[in-house]
Amino acid sequence: MTTKFGYKSFLVSLLVVVFLGAVGGMSVYWITTDSAFRSLSAASGGAGVGVLYALIMGGCLFFTGKSLFRYVPLQSRRSVAIHVIVQSVITLGSFFLATWILKGALGDKFPMGYEPLFVIGLVAFSLAIVGNGLLYIFSLYQTVQVAKNATMQAELTALRAKINPHFLFNALNSIASLIRLNPAKAEAVTEDLADLFRYSLRASEQQLVTLEDELRSVELYLSIERARFSDRLTTSIEVPDELRRILIPSLILQPLVENAIKHGVGQTNEQCAVTVGASESRGVMRIIVSDSGPGFGNKKLDEVLNDGTGLRNVRDRLMLQFGPAASQLSLVPNGVVVQFPLQRDPAAKPILDDGKPVSE
Repeated sequence: MTTKFGYKSFLVSLLVVVFLGAVGGMSVYWITTDSAFRSLSAASGGAGVGVLYALIMGGCLFFTGKSLFRYVPLQSRRSVAIHVIVQSVITLGSFFLATWILKGALGDKFPMGYEPLFVIGLVAFSLAIVGNGLLYIFSLYQTVQVAKNATMQAELTALRAKINPHFLFNALNSIASLIRLNPAKAEAVTEDLADLFRYSLRASEQQLVTLEDELRSVELYLSIERARFSDRLTTSIEVPDELRRILIPSLILQPLVENAIKHGVGQTNEQCAVTVGASESRGVMRIIVSDSGPGFGNKKLDEVLNDGTGLRNVRDRLMLQFGPAASQLSLVPNGVVVQFPLQRDPAAKPILDDGKPVSE
């Protein structure tokens, strides 16, 4: 990211430098001159010298800083450190340059009598300039962070938009089979599939949705899968009412349930139960999706994540949204647990608001 220096910023900086230089020069004169010898004209001279110092030093900082920002963009802590070091050196060098120029130009009129304290005042003023520069650097660094956040949001949007094509393929196959055997059920499954995709489109535009919305979408998904597996699949949703208005990342439950079906009923010919549960403790939301199938066996988390994109997608989204230290995806016997900071918003409106409770 490059930094643009416009005329407005230059004029504002110039006015600030002139003001601080005048105040600094006059203050030094007032402090170092006996009250009996003070005069308005001499004070004005001290202010003028301060302004000249400020203009020379400020000009050096401004124009060298302009090139510095162009060739060393603020994209890391290392680049910030380089800016601090270089501008500190420029400040010191410009001070000696200003002293040499002013001594040569003013000659005997240069206020040599109180030069030591004047030097101290100018050094302090220089430090103020560096301090302002550091604040400016910090603001630019914040701008970089905003750009990074925008990139992160784009990545989150892309991850939310991913839909498992195998699920759609299997759902359409189930509907095709039911059309011949049970047309009414085929119609119901088609409506559930349409509602599920409608929810997916709406939820993909939001970072957070209510847990109730996610549970409703999971119920739609499970109704489609029950049509596929018939009596072999039973489901249970065990979530306290007080947690259903909690906000969670959108489209995060379905991949967990897909994983449970894949490693549960998909790996056995016996009946399999899939359970969705949620709890909260000390500001941390905990969601667990488990199944009664053979489970993951001796597989480790990395192996499971490499088996498909669903769980990896969930893990990546949690890390992007909450950070690796505040979120977690882990394996438990016959299931997966996700944890992330509790999010509340009493004004949040459900996406799926048909007045029907999610089955338990």
